[in-house]
Amino acid sequence: MADITIITDGIGSGEFGGENRRVVWVSDTVGYYFYNDSGGDVNYTKTTDAGAAWGTPVEFHSLAGDISCWYDRWTPGDTGDFIHVAIFRYTGNDVYYTSLDTSDDTIGSEIVVQSFSGNRSANPYRVSITKAKGGNLYVHGFDTTNSHTFERSTDGGDSWAARATILDASQNVDEVILIPGSNAADDQDIQAIYGDVSGGDVVVTLKAYDDSANSWSESSTIVTAENGGDIFQQMAVTIRHSDEHLLLVVVDDAATVRDIRVWDLNGTGSITEKTAVISNVNLLRTVSISIDQNTDDVYIFWGRSPTTTDPVVYKKSDDGGGTWGSQQAYSETDRLYRAIDVPISVDNQGGVIGPCMWEDAAEDVWFNVGNAITIAAVAVSKPGHVMFF
Repeated sequence: MADITIITDGIGSGEFGGENRRVVWVSDTVGYYFYNDSGGDVNYTKTTDAGAAWGTPVEFHSLAGDISCWYDRWTPGDTGDFIHVAIFRYTGNDVYYTSLDTSDDTIGSEIVVQSFSGNRSANPYRVSITKAKGGNLYVHGFDTTNSHTFERSTDGGDSWAARATILDASQNVDEVILIPGSNAADDQDIQAIYGDVSGGDVVVTLKAYDDSANSWSESSTIVTAENGGDIFQQMAVTIRHSDEHLLLVVVDDAATVRDIRVWDLNGTGSITEKTAVISNVNLLRTVSISIDQNTDDVYIFWGRSPTTTDPVVYKKSDDGGGTWGSQQAYSETDRLYRAIDVPISVDNQGGVIGPCMWEDAAEDVWFNVGNAITIAAVAVSKPGHVMFF
């Protein structure tokens, strides 16, 4: 089936960065895609027919530089309906929090998480949000001008307070992807995939945040990934609910010949490399990961060339990255795909695993219904009754 256009109003090239958590599916028919339009405003568009058609964009916030989303049900054990959204606004240089209640599409109030001085117009500006198993929300935001913050909310996003910084020294352009804790003693603890770029390459580690002590610890180096300067989403991570392990995927190797490598992480002391998804491929550009929590099947999508038209493809693993199936086509038409966003998790509510693909040349966003993977809702049995989600 042919690719369909989701957005045609020209998304600015500066609005894509380290994370690819802008797509949320709440069932096998209903999904949301968050994005910046040509003016920099944050919008979302919604589908109710598994991606065959997408609705009129709804404005969410104005003049943002970066967006990060976290859906309640991406956190192990959580059954909430909210999509939590962190926004780094380059005009005013503030970090905002808001939310979308998917039960009725009510947009929450805009809350200032942190305010910095002056305006920022240069990339990178990054933001990341996650929700701990215990319910705390955490946001990290930074730009290249020594403005950065790590904040916690204990009241569902109504108020925020600064916590211990995650950054090494003043490395404001380091990549940070927040994620819930893995089998942590405290349900309010979280983790972060950390990419230190101070030496030119990306030194990737796992950092663990101890909420009660308000402190960070760090693993040994997972990988020193070379970056040719043209990789836009070099790392991606998800959490497997069955054992709370993280699955990390990184584009690695020299500037032109690259590998897609995968690790299983169970806290800072347990780092296990799995089988590479693909090796020695020219000009790999962007990567994303998704998991079907019902089966633990893992899907990794990637795009290749920054200068020539190429497809978006994927592979699936049914054993946690030990082996990978054959390469499958996702996009129908080769284009200059610069960013690919997938839901990092689909649970027993069902959903659709397939990326929204941003095209560099036309600045349109595409989706392929026929090649996406539809995950049906799964009945959950409990003593005395059966529940469906």
